[in-house]
Amino acid sequence: MNIPQIDRNAVIFELIPPSLKDENLSISAAEDDKFFEITAQDVANMQKLLTEKSNNEQALIPRKYLEEKNKKQRENAWKNCVIRFKLFGKYIIQALFLSIEPVSNIFDFLIERLFIGEFQLKYLMKKLENNQINLLNSNIAPKACIVIHPIDNNLINFNSLDELLKNTKNIKNISEEEAELISNQWLSNNSIYQPQNYLIEENNLIKNIQEEDSQLDKDIIKRKKARENAPCLPKWFKKK
Repeated sequence: MNIPQIDRNAVIFELIPPSLKDENLSISAAEDDKFFEITAQDVANMQKLLTEKSNNEQALIPRKYLEEKNKKQRENAWKNCVIRFKLFGKYIIQALFLSIEPVSNIFDFLIERLFIGEFQLKYLMKKLENNQINLLNSNIAPKACIVIHPIDNNLINFNSLDELLKNTKNIKNISEEEAELISNQWLSNNSIYQPQNYLIEENNLIKNIQEEDSQLDKDIIKRKKARENAPCLPKWFKKK
């Protein structure tokens, strides 16, 4: 696949302890950090929901067709990706990516811009491997926070952001608020991903939940109206 080159717009900022921030800004930042780290969990929760609602009724569409359809919808919705890299627990490097880029581009970016020797990356508590799977299929897009673990422990001696900046290339030092504006602007080109709500059946097929729920609602309303319009029963017929 021919992937276009984009401006990474790489920036770095130092995390400010919550006690030194305005209360409202602290809440906002905390919520944003959660949003960066929840992407994979959202996918897992969606799959769990679909599995729990599955049943043995007649299926309408094959599983493979649904998977391909949802994959295309997700690709069209989440074109842009923002990744934040946490370093030494207090520095954040932010960069812009396309969701169709392979994971290997993350490693290439860090090697080109951050001179800290060998390192490992961890995402959602697991080691991130250098591979050709794209960011979307790796559940990294559209937002993610990845932790950088330098293998050389001597690098922990960076005492200030200025010292760290001497070991970077083309990474601009800005405030957290400015970084958030860049992130929001890049992600504003994305649209909402609305997966098709289908059930995965035991026979490897699926059924549309929305149609099923809609029909169920109609049946409930129909029965309710029937009860309301039913003639009163004689006393001798009622249970004592």
